[in-house]
Amino acid sequence: MNRTVIGDLAAALKALGEHGDSLIAATATPEQLHQVGDTLARARRLLTDAGAPAPKTRCRRHPNGPVEPDTDGDCLLCRTRSKPTATLARREAPAADVLGVIDELGTDAAIRRYGGHAVNAALAAGNRSPATPWGLA
Repeated sequence: MNRTVIGDLAAALKALGEHGDSLIAATATPEQLHQVGDTLARARRLLTDAGAPAPKTRCRRHPNGPVEPDTDGDCLLCRTRSKPTATLARREAPAADVLGVIDELGTDAAIRRYGGHAVNAALAAGNRSPATPWGLA
């Protein structure tokens, strides 16, 4: 269950109740009915979102993206993007060095040391399957 949208769902349901309280058959306008329809559609969307699995990260852009290792739910994609100099240095790592770490210590250690882009580039250069430590296909 995705509890991050429960507050928005409660607000939409409250607004829907207020529409119901103010709606009178003798004075209802098409605009009021349109507003009720919009609010009802929003509440239905939020209810569907609330029934979805909880996001893996705290990131609004990548809620189900890969999690930064050794963090409490930080988004790997945004954390990598926010550290451009470290990422550039990691990408320039020689493929032979990266493959050596993979062979000695494993893929996870290589990702921590060089970053996901460098590991995947080295694996591609070495004609190996790409790394998917987070279960992504």
